[in-house]
Amino acid sequence: MKKAVITVLGKIGHTKIDYICENGAIKKIFPEKKEEDKAVYYFGKKLKKEFELSKEKKYINMLPVIYELFKNDHIIPIYTEKAQEIQKKVLEYEGIPTNILNNTSGFINDEKNFPEIFATINKILNDETYDKIIVDITHGFRHLPILMVINLIIENIQQINKIEHFLFAKEIEAGKEYEIIDLKEYLDIANLSYALSSFTANYTVSGNITTSNKNYNDFLKELNNFSEHILANSLDALILTTNKKSSISQKLLNKIDNILQEKDDKLKKFEHYLIDIKEHIEEIKNYAQLSESEKLFKLSSNMLEKGYFLNSITLLNEAVGLFCKEEFKKINLEIKNFIESFEREVKHRKNNSNNKKYQLYSLSDQSKNLYKLNTKFNGDYLYIKYPNAHEKEFNKKSEDITIRIKNHLLDLKHTDLYNKRVELIDDISRLRNNLAHGNSSQRLQDVRDDICQVLKKFNELFLSSKHKVTHKCQGIEEKTKPQHTRVVKDLRKNKKKPVL
Repeated sequence: MKKAVITVLGKIGHTKIDYICENGAIKKIFPEKKEEDKAVYYFGKKLKKEFELSKEKKYINMLPVIYELFKNDHIIPIYTEKAQEIQKKVLEYEGIPTNILNNTSGFINDEKNFPEIFATINKILNDETYDKIIVDITHGFRHLPILMVINLIIENIQQINKIEHFLFAKEIEAGKEYEIIDLKEYLDIANLSYALSSFTANYTVSGNITTSNKNYNDFLKELNNFSEHILANSLDALILTTNKKSSISQKLLNKIDNILQEKDDKLKKFEHYLIDIKEHIEEIKNYAQLSESEKLFKLSSNMLEKGYFLNSITLLNEAVGLFCKEEFKKINLEIKNFIESFEREVKHRKNNSNNKKYQLYSLSDQSKNLYKLNTKFNGDYLYIKYPNAHEKEFNKKSEDITIRIKNHLLDLKHTDLYNKRVELIDDISRLRNNLAHGNSSQRLQDVRDDICQVLKKFNELFLSSKHKVTHKCQGIEEKTKPQHTRVVKDLRKNKKKPVL
């Protein structure tokens, strides 16, 4: 394994300032430093487990320390011409070979050319020759350590395992005592902060973001797991906890609590991210207590707020179907038992990839279409293609159930509420189809406004008064939509079997 040790050279040399009186005048001189003029360097609590310096030895600056520790590795100095000149004399004074300063890859020709400096540092950090990198910025001057830190943050996100240590000699007593500490844990905090802010904004978490802290990594893994499921509209695993398995939301909440209980001082400034995320996840987790249509409505509103238009309208489209299914259950007990027998099969077979007959989407879609089309609905509700003996009995019953539901809907078709609901179902379907097929006809702001409108109307027309919520879409002006004339055909005509 090849290791590069990058150190930023400064201008602390092997001489000190002193004054003498010569011919009655005060004159400044630069004598060489003696042992008592040098500083003591030692490692902090974490690093001393890994590194050890010569006992009782003092050092002029950090460069001789770097040489003593890593002389068998590839030392790459970042330097200006003046810094190189001074540090060459330091090494000669300490009896250290000066060939480590012959490496020109870190030479800074113009210290005011920030883009060039950034590019130079970036090139070294991304050199694939090295498996591991150790960086020291103790003596960096002004902008050099700043640019180095920016590069390290970027590199640490991309290749967390490449940066082994980020060294800095912290001044305990000026010119006399320095504690060498590792700033890598702050790079971990930067990674964690980036992941938290990204998740808060839009639920995205880059899969390659990690840290050297196991607790943080476990948390990031659960955060990424939550992200993948919510963006895939995989809701059961997201919020439902069973006797055998905790929901993804609950697992994530547990990880957040573990981190908060650590009382990590370095993480204190980022606690607000964790607390905000915890509150948001708890809110989503509590959706499990709502009805299916209310739960999907809430999630649809949430996905619109995050900017996921297709996810939002897809969830709302499914919420419509599940609402219609629940309305059918209220007609009579026989219809309720019929639908619930299908639901039990869906639940029983939901993890079977070969399940073609019993799908939640079919239940939702057919319920929506039957409610919307009324007597124009073709076929029998929830009819099963290629039935076995038991399913043939189910299909026989579906014909009668369909007629009963249509008769119920026939009584509703002239009511104001029913017709407003049907119109809204059409609007939601149109929006969903438009987005699913490339959104070729609308600007994104128009799409956002349209989804806001249908969310608002769904809230008003479909949800019970006790579950109506205030959401970010309220306050948008109603858009005028053309009225449609509907012609109702005889309820027994044109009956076809839908395919599940």
